[in-house]
Amino acid sequence: MRALYWFRNDLRLHDNEALTWLCQNAQEALFVYSYPLNFSRAGKFRRKFLLETLISLQRQLEERGHSLFITYSHPEEVLPNLIHKYKIDTLVFTEEYSPEELKEEKQVLSHLVIDNIVAFDQRTLTKKARLPFELLAMPESFTEFRTAVEQSLHPKEALSVPVLWPKAISIDEFEMDLGRELRMFTTPSRFTGGETQALMRLRDFIWDKDLLKNYKDTRHGLLN
Repeated sequence: MRALYWFRNDLRLHDNEALTWLCQNAQEALFVYSYPLNFSRAGKFRRKFLLETLISLQRQLEERGHSLFITYSHPEEVLPNLIHKYKIDTLVFTEEYSPEELKEEKQVLSHLVIDNIVAFDQRTLTKKARLPFELLAMPESFTEFRTAVEQSLHPKEALSVPVLWPKAISIDEFEMDLGRELRMFTTPSRFTGGETQALMRLRDFIWDKDLLKNYKDTRHGLLN
């Protein structure tokens, strides 16, 4: 199997069901990210955070013998072209729920000539299929939602980063220079993007400083 992994908002190796599946099933793989051309509407801190996240992901993939192909092209243009040019037979990605992402996904799929599409529902704490109610009967308040879901919520253990990886598919394409883009943002920010930084922040907040016990006080304080 020659697979293309389409990174979207799942810019991580840890606890990534789609990536784990790819590493278990593909013999060769290509990793692609399409930088959103409309992302200029986001603030400078958010754009800087995304670039840092992509650099972190790129380094992690390089440590495992792969590279992250980053392009300015629209997904519905670049993905079908790469799939055709490099004789890829499988597309793997994580499903999204927002209107723009759903439209993007529909456009990509309409341009593909392959049938093997593997999509994973892993963007939320609990999967749609495991909700104790139909989507049309979704509670209107978060408290009602949380109370209903908590009773049947049994989180799975987080997936580790895959140990065995498929062979990298070599490509000859012009790609985005992350370092040059990042140098445009000189304003320091409080948080640094990337999976490594996120896991460090999680460990610091939950275990090192034990701040979950004060969560409600913090939340209520934000309302004032």
